Order: sequence, then structure tokens, then C-alpha cells
Amino acid sequence: AWLPPALHPREAQAIGGPPEAPEPTMAYAGNLDAYQNLCGLLQAFELVRERVPAARLVLVSHPDARRGARRLAAGGLPPAVEIVFASSYEDVRVTLARAHVLVLPRREATGYPMKLLNYMAAGKAIVATAGSGKGLRDGENARIVHDQDVAAFAAAVSGLLRDPGARRRLGEAARQSVADPARYARGMAALEGIYDEVKQT
Repeated sequence: AWLPPALHPREAQAIGGPPEAPEPTMAYAGNLDAYQNLCGLLQAFELVRERVPAARLVLVSHPDARRGARRLAAGGLPPAVEIVFASSYEDVRVTLARAHVLVLPRREATGYPMKLLNYMAAGKAIVATAGSGKGLRDGENARIVHDQDVAAFAAAVSGLLRDPGARRRLGEAARQSVADPARYARGMAALEGIYDEVKQT
């Protein structure tokens, strides 16, 4: 069982930023460790480029992730892939704001991926694997694909890059999922209940 962390509704409503990039852009924000399945993401991106030749992929991480970046780039990165080291969280928000689709390729997540809350608050269309897309509903507030299906992941991203209406609908639904004050209150009540149980043991 897992309990999704709570993002205060004000944080979700406040997130905005610059206009989207002129090129169709998918973005990932997080560490560059192997368990994030970024190699699978790069494979999916090559399939995306076959359908949307102008597509770009931006991977944004923290400056301490340079070792992971070197490992990821050891075999050569596909064209139109950029790794960005953000100096602040505001830099990350800018990257998310400029992207058209946000991606979460991790195949199995034992906890709750914190980046998912940031993605949802950004109001962008999300494509995630089933293992990491906790709390997301396919076709309602994101696109969810099976963990091992690289082709389906690429197809979901490609479809959204070519469909601005679907991106807006899914992005707004994702934002509303974390901006709802009632959801926040339920999450906080559940967390307080867990603390009460622990104190009594």
C-alpha cells in the first residue's frame, strides 16, 4: 500500500512559466540513475522521431547527476536529445513549462515518484509506465502504458505531440487532480491517521 504525498493546492495553481518551445518537446525531470529506465526512454524517443521528426527530448537533472549523464551518453545519444543541469527548482519549472509532453519511464516504483506531483502541477500531458504512474488514470489525466512496452510508450507520446487538444485536456485534468482542496484535505487526514497509529504502538 502507498499514500500519495500531498501538494498544497496553491502550489499547483501558481505553477506557470514561459510559452512552449517551438519544436515538439518531451521532457523528463529527475535523477539519471539506471533504475529510472532512461535507456528505455531513449529507445522510445527514437521511435517518436520516426513519427514526429522535429521532436526533441530534454532530460533535466541536478548538477550532481553528471556521472549518470556520462553513463547514459556512453553509447552516444540520439539526435535532438539534450541533458540540462538545473541550478534551481525554478529552472526545472521552466523546462516543464516549455515542454509539450512530460514523461515518466520508470518501470517499477516502490514509493511515490515525487516528480509526478510536479508534472501534474505543471498542467502538462503526461505519459507514464504503469509501474510509476500511481494515481493516474489512462485517458483521463494521463496516458499509461505497460512497463515493458517501448513501442506503446512511443505511440502515446507521438499521438500527444500531434494532438494539442488532447494535451490540453489531459494536462488540465492532471493539474486539477492535485489542485483540488478536498483531495489535499483527504491526503493530510490519511497521513495524520498513520501518525496516530504509530504513536499508539
